[in-house]
Amino acid sequence: MSLNINLWAHGLRKGDEHPTYTPHWCGTLWLFKLLWLILHQVLRATDDCTTVLARVIDANVCIDILNQLSDTAECPVNLAAIKMEEKVIRSASQPVARAILNQVVPTLIKVCCLRVICNLEQ
Repeated sequence: MSLNINLWAHGLRKGDEHPTYTPHWCGTLWLFKLLWLILHQVLRATDDCTTVLARVIDANVCIDILNQLSDTAECPVNLAAIKMEEKVIRSASQPVARAILNQVVPTLIKVCCLRVICNLEQ
């Protein structure tokens, strides 16, 4: 009895190969679509914000902070720091960008090597 109730609650009938799209399923799909649109807008806003910060804050100060984050932070944070370092380098003048690259490249090599080693150990 409970199996039939659970199947009915999820929009499935006994013997169906594919789910039927009852209002429950339609509502869930609509919610996923709405959440995806919101997430896309949030990601776009954060991308715009980091671009503005990379242009407004002094490049050396920004790189000092981001270099420490990319070196010591865990996966989602250090990837965001690396992405912002790229934006700082792109918005800097050529002499400043060369000086920044001398600071950033050793840390990037270290982070990449550590990721490879961690993946090999797993």
